[in-house]
Amino acid sequence: MRRIRKLLNCTTSEALATIGGKDFERWDRGIRLRLAHIQRDNGTRRGDHRITSTSFCPAASLITLTVKPHPVKGAASHQT
Repeated sequence: MRRIRKLLNCTTSEALATIGGKDFERWDRGIRLRLAHIQRDNGTRRGDHRITSTSFCPAASLITLTVKPHPVKGAASHQT
């Protein structure tokens, strides 16, 4: 479940990036704070479970953090 949650962060970032706007900004701000919170002093991210290793977690975090808004023409916008 933890690995799935990490992958969902990546796919949620990508999905919201295609919409852009306030939805993406809100998500991006929140996920950056969460990822900063789980980062250890040595730069790794918490991944003590056998499925979510300290290699997998930083990789998933980097993918999530590199996503930038790229609205797709015709993508639904839910500005809330």
